[in-house]
Amino acid sequence: NFNVLDAEKNPTSIIPLVLGNRGVVFTFYEKLLKEHNIFTSPVVYPAVPKDQGRLRIIINSEHTKKQMDKLINSLKIIKKENLQFQLDNLM
Repeated sequence: NFNVLDAEKNPTSIIPLVLGNRGVVFTFYEKLLKEHNIFTSPVVYPAVPKDQGRLRIIINSEHTKKQMDKLINSLKIIKKENLQFQLDNLM
């Protein structure tokens, strides 16, 4: 349940994963890099419209299925952690 811009219409090796505000983008970026050893590029305002920040994920033919699975699982883990953090701060 991630927002990937036009992935089916425009297949490309660069995947823009739209996450929203700057804080969420950098949370995902830092956790992917520091905790999961996965490099992505954060892209935030003014490079993109406000609250449409994203991670730029670049895939190439050298990536293995195992690496792709790790990326997907890592994103799911971070999303779950981030949602729990937001819920905890609301209460």
